[in-house]
Amino acid sequence: MGLLDGFEAMSLMPKKGSSVLTVTKSNIRFNKATAAELGYPRYVKLLENAKTNQVAIQCCSDKDPAKIEFCGEEKKHNYAIFLKVPALLAEFRRLLDLEDVKGYAIAGITYPDDKTIIYDLKSAKEEEGKKVKADKKADEPAE
Repeated sequence: MGLLDGFEAMSLMPKKGSSVLTVTKSNIRFNKATAAELGYPRYVKLLENAKTNQVAIQCCSDKDPAKIEFCGEEKKHNYAIFLKVPALLAEFRRLLDLEDVKGYAIAGITYPDDKTIIYDLKSAKEEEGKKVKADKKADEPAE
C-alpha cells in the first residue's frame, strides 16, 4: 500500500454554485450557475419526462431542431438567463399550477459528463417575492 493510495488531486476549479430553474407566468429563468455548470453552451434543449414529472436542460449543437439559444462566453455572462418561448411557457403551465402563485423555484442536479441538469418538478418551491428594505427614517420615531 502506497503513501498516497486513495488520494485524488483537489479540483482547481472554483465552485460554481447550484443550478436553479424558476418558472413564472411570464418567463422561464435559469440562474447564472446553470450556465457555468453546463460550460456556457451557446445552445441547449429542454426535455420532459412526464412519467417522473421531471424536466432537463441539455447542451446541444446548432443543428439540433429543438435548440434554444442559451448563453455566450463565460467572461461576458454573469446574469440569469431568461427564456420567453411561448410554447415552453405553455408546457410549464401544464406541468405546474401557476394560477395562484408568483412562480416556482426548482433546484437541479447536474450530470457533467452528459452536459445535463435535471429538475424534479415534485420538489418545486413556491417563489417568494423579493423583500424590500424599509426606509429606516420612516421607522424611526419622530423627534
